[in-house]
Amino acid sequence: KIVMKITVQKSGGFSGVSRYSEMYSDDLPSHLKKTLTNLVGKNEGSLGSLKLVPKGAADYYSYKITLDDGSNQRVIECNEYDIQDNLKSLVTYVEKHKKNK
Repeated sequence: KIVMKITVQKSGGFSGVSRYSEMYSDDLPSHLKKTLTNLVGKNEGSLGSLKLVPKGAADYYSYKITLDDGSNQRVIECNEYDIQDNLKSLVTYVEKHKKNK
């Protein structure tokens, strides 16, 4: 069984503050473990690499999500406008239930 560390770096917004959250895949509910498995299996170009921002948009959030299983690392970068729904649900869960450091 592979345990993956999920790291979410969220920056931007009105205050421009960066936030850092992390969690291990063992701590996810089963439906998000399936989402994580699907995300890891997708090819590189299909996970929010477009970075679409509406004209005139300001103070939006950018995300850098790192999935690390100890031997492989996958980085997904997107923003609040182009983040896929399944990835957003994972990010939201990690931010709300992160491990206290």
